[in-house]
Amino acid sequence: MNLSLGIGRRSGLGIVKKIMNDKNTVLFVYPINGYGWEENGKPIEPPENFHIELRSEKEASVIENNHIFENLTIQITKRHVGKIDFSKSIADFCIEILSENNEAFVTGYGIIGKEELVLNWAKETFKK
Repeated sequence: MNLSLGIGRRSGLGIVKKIMNDKNTVLFVYPINGYGWEENGKPIEPPENFHIELRSEKEASVIENNHIFENLTIQITKRHVGKIDFSKSIADFCIEILSENNEAFVTGYGIIGKEELVLNWAKETFKK
């Protein structure tokens, strides 16, 4: 699984290295419709939330059981300048889900961070 920061449609800056000391850091992905989701260039509804497990600064695995993206590669690019300490913060990212031949087939936008922080943000933002 590939978590690319700075590769893709937009340039982005990386995750702070201190969170990488824990090799199996799990982050929560909250897909948002704000910038649209597409599958092979056609609009789709945002997928369900899912978890990714970081393998290194550039690799991650989609680890959500029975999710449509389970075991697929994810590439993300940060939408704003700066570095994120995911132990304390969340950030918005452009997301590309890659097919088995490493071509983007689903693209979208979402908030990524520790699950509790992301869900607190969503509750406050969307009053859910």
